[in-house]
Amino acid sequence: MAKLIQHISLIALIVLGLPATAAIVGWRTDGTGRYPDADPPTTWSKSENVVWKRKLPTFSNATPVIVGNRIFVCSEPSTLICVNAGNGKILWQRTNTYEDLQKAPEAVHPENPGDVPGTHDNNGYTSPTPVSDGSRVFVLFGNGIAACYDLDGKRRWIRFVQKPTHLWGHCASPSLVDNRLVVHVLDVFALDVETGKDLWRAESASQWGSPAPARIGDVGIVIIPFSGDVIRAADGKKLASDIGKLSYATPVIENGIAYFIENLSTAVQLPQTVTDNFVTKPLWQAKIKGSRHYASSVVHNGLIYAASREGKFSVLDADDGKLVYQQAMGFGSDINSVYPSVTLAGNYIFIGCTEGITAVIKPGREYNEIARNRLEGYRSSPVFIGNRLYLRGLEHLYCIGKAE
Repeated sequence: MAKLIQHISLIALIVLGLPATAAIVGWRTDGTGRYPDADPPTTWSKSENVVWKRKLPTFSNATPVIVGNRIFVCSEPSTLICVNAGNGKILWQRTNTYEDLQKAPEAVHPENPGDVPGTHDNNGYTSPTPVSDGSRVFVLFGNGIAACYDLDGKRRWIRFVQKPTHLWGHCASPSLVDNRLVVHVLDVFALDVETGKDLWRAESASQWGSPAPARIGDVGIVIIPFSGDVIRAADGKKLASDIGKLSYATPVIENGIAYFIENLSTAVQLPQTVTDNFVTKPLWQAKIKGSRHYASSVVHNGLIYAASREGKFSVLDADDGKLVYQQAMGFGSDINSVYPSVTLAGNYIFIGCTEGITAVIKPGREYNEIARNRLEGYRSSPVFIGNRLYLRGLEHLYCIGKAE
């Protein structure tokens, strides 16, 4: 298991172009939603291929983050939980409330921010996924608090960053780029990973997608989904603006191309180097059916796989954006059904929903569903390592694996 986890971490470093000394693991593990070396089961149920399940205090939409033999998950309204990956035992849990902030001697800004901001019931305060550098785990919550813990649960720092103002709440996950914790609430902040103090702050319009980390040459950047801003991680300089736009999801960056996939989809070629004249090249735009796209897409072998909130599954050609096919998934009657991002694991595409259904689809230019599985509902994106699938349901954390 440890070797497989190290292998997945190395894949994350290669894809994002990050230093091999920093095993960064966060949302969708490496942000791409791809686990090409995984070999998970394609069928499961409450009685089939469940290695273990662990009841959690409340729901969360955050994706599990796996570091060695530890799984980090969240629970409403502001709790970080560490779970043993081998048996599902809860090792520790820590709250991150305004009261915790005021009591903490290591707090960067200990003042009480006032009333907790509003949120939508489907969102809550724990939609942001934690991120880890292999020795620490960093969290951001919808109350505007960020914190850092070591893997044994000792808090290194806690601080109030900024209060979200949208009544539907905050979703954007933090990213680690160039030894900076980048968080986007109303503005984009880079925090010192050692202390939590501000390194820089940049204005950039926000919605619900997460800053997408990437590297151009030896320069770390983040791409902001809603504004299309490209920001240099080292100093917060805005290199470009309005290169694309996503209201709910996060761009996927593949081979120097940023894909913004929703109703009006865009592909943008990033430059090969960062200079004073930072020029991006629009490659194509395409309209696809379906309303909001909460789920982020996945790119694999020249095709883009995307799903709208009501379960319209679209496959686009990555070269020109032309629709290859579209399929109605028929998950249920709730228009807000598909929150989990589309994921590739091994030889299959996985699409899940709040009804607890997970469709397993063979990639390619024709729709080929090979299995449809049901557990409890979930909004979190699944994580795969080796022959294991880790799924954060609304009530339980599951480890799903092939029968030995």
